[in-house]
Amino acid sequence: LELDAKVTDLMAVKDEYDAVFLAVGAQLGKRAYIPAGSAAHVLDAVDMLRDLETGEKPLLGRKVAVYGGGNTAMDAARTAKRLGASEAIVVYRRTKDRMPAHESELAEAEDEGVLFKWLTTIKQVDAGKLVVERMELDETGFPQPTGDVDELDADSLVLALGQDTDLSLLDGV
Repeated sequence: LELDAKVTDLMAVKDEYDAVFLAVGAQLGKRAYIPAGSAAHVLDAVDMLRDLETGEKPLLGRKVAVYGGGNTAMDAARTAKRLGASEAIVVYRRTKDRMPAHESELAEAEDEGVLFKWLTTIKQVDAGKLVVERMELDETGFPQPTGDVDELDADSLVLALGQDTDLSLLDGV
């Protein structure tokens, strides 16, 4: 068993071992197309949290918006508050009861002063503000855009929209 070893080319190690078990994790943050102005400050939650672990503090500003509804979104919003943001607001396109974050994560975020904007999606991000659109639930409970837009002050936007795996080490296998 070899721990903490980065494998970049699986074919290079195939002759050394009888078996290889891959547990690569989901270390890449999913991206979404959101029109953004050149001065917009958009970060990925997974990268932000990883950088913090290595001692690199992100420049988030006073008002931080986090887009997503899972545990990573809760971690990012709570972290923003702990780093000194006066306001951390989670923007989520569904309702509280449809949020995938664990109830304990949500409760702890609320206890730490994180705010929530339910049934809302982000249409555009510019320096200092987001254009958000209200959603409404259709007859099946799926959120649908309403066309009703508003502005939300935010110095930065942290995307917490899920994670993907980097399987480039399987190229050529």
